[in-house]
Amino acid sequence: MAGPNPSGSRSPDTTLSTDTANAFTFHGEDVLREIDDFSSFYKNLGGQWSRNLNLPDSGPIGRIPLILTTEEMASQGRYIVFWAGADSVAWNFKLRGTVQETRTGTIQHYFKDSKRNTFFDEPEAQFQFQSGNIMAARFTKNPSARNPPSGPQANTLVQLPLGLMNFYEFMEILDQRKVLSDGRTNFVYIMYSSMTFPRMILRGFFMPEQGVSFTENADGGAEIKWSATFKVVSTYPKFQSAQSLASTWRELQEARGFETLYDTSAFTLNPSDKTQAGM
Repeated sequence: MAGPNPSGSRSPDTTLSTDTANAFTFHGEDVLREIDDFSSFYKNLGGQWSRNLNLPDSGPIGRIPLILTTEEMASQGRYIVFWAGADSVAWNFKLRGTVQETRTGTIQHYFKDSKRNTFFDEPEAQFQFQSGNIMAARFTKNPSARNPPSGPQANTLVQLPLGLMNFYEFMEILDQRKVLSDGRTNFVYIMYSSMTFPRMILRGFFMPEQGVSFTENADGGAEIKWSATFKVVSTYPKFQSAQSLASTWRELQEARGFETLYDTSAFTLNPSDKTQAGM
């Protein structure tokens, strides 16, 4: 798979537990510790890819890449590390409720999910993936080698572009078995990072009705883009918790060496203390 675990990284024994919707743990360890381990794994990728391509060492990667795995693949230490981040992600957070129009006015009906403890339905995220340039990378062999081969392409090496390999891997991940031998769902996990959600793990599955769609366009350049809709069963941190999201944002900035200001959320104030809220 693209981006295999480098030497010195965590062992492959990193099964993702799915005991409850809110328990995102790897063998009982806090998920943020695991993500920190993943971050160390990321730091080696820039130099590793450069060496694989026979290019000057580009050093560590300055971003958190998009990573996909499944329950089963994670237990085997296998992850798809995307060469290029998603082109776009369209989120849809529906509420569990309906509106009824009556003679006396509008009546709202809401149904709280007792297991997930939220009025939100399971969100959907429509991912537009991109490969980056998929032209074959070409390299010249050492011209001073003894007995060089003959022919017009004899001194040329080509390598499969990593973005194209990501597309091939994505097609295969959709074809993984859906139920494990012990009866658990073989959920897909997405390690997601954006300006809105700088560090979040999504657990769910790709919607079977949409599958995957893409168009090969001769005028679109040497790139492929494909889309698929992901049903989000749960997230870590919780997407509906302002405090959890803010804490994750601060932790990531502080890990990069920045000092952060701890602005207080409206949901952490004492309702009787209006002075703190600026009222």
